[in-house]
Amino acid sequence: MDEYAEAVAEEAFRALLVARDELPNPIRKLGLTGMPGDIHASFVVVQGDGARMYHEFELAGPDTAIPVHIDDTEDDAVLAGFYERHGIDQDDAVDDATPSWGDAYALPAVVLIHELVEAANRLGQRLREAGLPVADDCGCYAGDHDSYWGRWDGFADRARDAVRALPEAQRHDIAAMCYASPERRLWLTTP
Repeated sequence: MDEYAEAVAEEAFRALLVARDELPNPIRKLGLTGMPGDIHASFVVVQGDGARMYHEFELAGPDTAIPVHIDDTEDDAVLAGFYERHGIDQDDAVDDATPSWGDAYALPAVVLIHELVEAANRLGQRLREAGLPVADDCGCYAGDHDSYWGRWDGFADRARDAVRALPEAQRHDIAAMCYASPERRLWLTTP
């Protein structure tokens, strides 16, 4: 999810550089979003002052095993493999302790949202460094058109708490599913 979030942010950065003359001055909000029910971030949203200062740019997004939409999660081979490795009946994967898509505050979505929020914040900084008018107090977020979250929502703590609640063998497996980076895996699993 670290590589996915960074790739989305990179594509958003390039799209916003191309559209720099269309963007509000200053940029007050910056989001990596999707449509309701989307798991993927398929848009970068830029907002300025007033309702007329809203712009969204569609993103193609990188190739990933992350399901596109909540309705696609039954076909998630990665999570199905996790269930198989740990002897979890997929039909029983509805309690809060078992990783499953559908709840933004549960695994694995909580990790993805955390990474997208952090990627949005880094995107804001990169745009500022590239000379775009990003306000110092710009609110960077991730989510969809109905719900969005920023750093203030505590997704980093929620992600780590959810992983720590798993049995030991599952902790490292879910960390490997979520992160390519060994450092990020360690961050997720270490108290």
